Order: sequence, then C-alpha cells, then structure tokens
Amino acid sequence: MNPYELTQEILEKLSGIKISTSLIQKVTNKVGNELIKQEDDFILKPKSVKKKEIADKIVISMDGAMINTYNDWKEVKTGAIYEIKETEKGLISDNKTYVSKIEDHLSFRKRIKAEAIRRDYKSAKETIVIGDGARWIWDLADVEFPFAVKILDWYHAKEHLNKIVKLLYPADFKESKCLADILENNLYEGNIEELIKIIDKHKSKTTIYDRLEDLADLQTETEYFVKNKDKMQYRYFDDNKYPIGSGVIEGACKQVVQVRLKRNGMKWKNDGAHSVLKIRTMYLSDRWGEVINILKKIA
Repeated sequence: MNPYELTQEILEKLSGIKISTSLIQKVTNKVGNELIKQEDDFILKPKSVKKKEIADKIVISMDGAMINTYNDWKEVKTGAIYEIKETEKGLISDNKTYVSKIEDHLSFRKRIKAEAIRRDYKSAKETIVIGDGARWIWDLADVEFPFAVKILDWYHAKEHLNKIVKLLYPADFKESKCLADILENNLYEGNIEELIKIIDKHKSKTTIYDRLEDLADLQTETEYFVKNKDKMQYRYFDDNKYPIGSGVIEGACKQVVQVRLKRNGMKWKNDGAHSVLKIRTMYLSDRWGEVINILKKIA
C-alpha cells in the first residue's frame, strides 16, 4: 500500500518492529511472484466460483494507465469486474474484483476473460462491457464477450462532442453553447445519424474549410461517432438500468496503479511492478485470505 521506506517507518513507529526495506521488498516480490504464478496457471485452466445468488448484471470494464519503468513509460492494463444492483438511491456497483499487468492486449485478453470466468459471468442475467474509445478494448470485447451489451462511456463521448463544437466555433461562445446543447441531446437519444447531419450543416456556417488542420481533426472526431454509434444508445441504456459511465475502472486505474506506482521520481522494473500490482488487486478485490495462505507457506 505504501513505498517500502514509508512501510519500514510505520512498522517501527506503530509496532516496534524493525525490518529493512530490502527485506520488505524481498517478501513483496516473493509473495507477488507466487500469486502471479497461480494466476497464470488459472488462466490456462480457468473455472468459475459458483455463488448461491445469480447476479442480475455483471459489468466488465478495462482501461490503461502509464507508469515510468527503466525501459521508458509503459501502459498498465487494468480490468474491473463488478455487479450492478438497483437500490432506492439508484444503481450501485458491488463485489468489485480487479486484474492488472503491463502486457499487450492479446495477453490481457486472456487475463480478463479468466477473471470473468472465475466470477461466473455466464450465469449472470446480463453481461455489460463499458470503456472509452480505445480500439483494443472493443476488439477484446467483440472476441471474448460477443453477446455483451457494449457501452462507450458517456463522459468520454461528451469530450469528443465538445472537441467538435470547439473546432467549429473556437471563438463564438453563444453559438458553441447552443450547438453543444443540441448535439448532446441527440447523443443521449442515440440519434447519431442526425448528430452527423447537424455537424455537416454547421460546417458551411463557419470558417473551418479555411482551417485545413481543424477540418481534418473534425473529420476524425466525426468518424469516432460513426464507428461507435451502436455503443452510444444512452437513452436505451438508462431505460434498461445499465451504467453509462466508466467511473469504476477509472477509479481502479487510480487505486490499483497510480497512487502506488506513479509517485514522483518512481521507476520500476517490470517484475517489481507486477508483484506490487498483483498484491494490490488481491487486497482491493477482498481476496486477502489467499495472500495470507502464501505468507504462511513462505514464512
């Protein structure tokens, strides 16, 4: 949970235990490596952990966060799997578990699929995949979870919509505000074709044809909506009590990765990062009993 030096200080001040930072790191790496070995074995032969209560909705979400390694900056891919439950206060996310590693999307595909199997996702009434517009996420979802409801995060979609408005009206606040409201309404209703028509109509009202670089950027942003229109049916998603925001996975990237591995001046070797990431995912997934079992074996 903390850098090794801080851990050494806390242990000594609160409990009188004196232990070197090198030993703390050694134990962390040993436990982490054993957990990783168990996870890799499980990926080869995944099996579900049956629950008495069948989940109504299982959500699978993925994202990436960068950390500084001795071989330049690397992306840590992180996945969160959780249940969605309806309460009097609205939808809540529950029973969250996580996976996280520096690896290519093909390797991560096996990791997140194995965790979904462990969570017995096929027994859930519905499976939902939610994420931003990264291509690797949706390629993974199409292959591993082809029958899932696929949702592009509402807030990421709005960011791209705002980019379009700024490209069309970089200096006209009143016109840009009016257009933003119209486009956002169409986006929420899932009227992506109408949204594109409105954008095309406003092109002729602006100077964007004289700004070739902005015009190219506008085309890229417009294609984003065309490619993802099936994942942007937000009215339908809300009506069916599906989550439309990816706050859980963004929080996971922060809690699993950034608050521990992305502190000022930190650089990591891959193996060391993987050990810490694995132990953190076990802790945050409420699977600490499995870590204790390994500690007992190596003690």
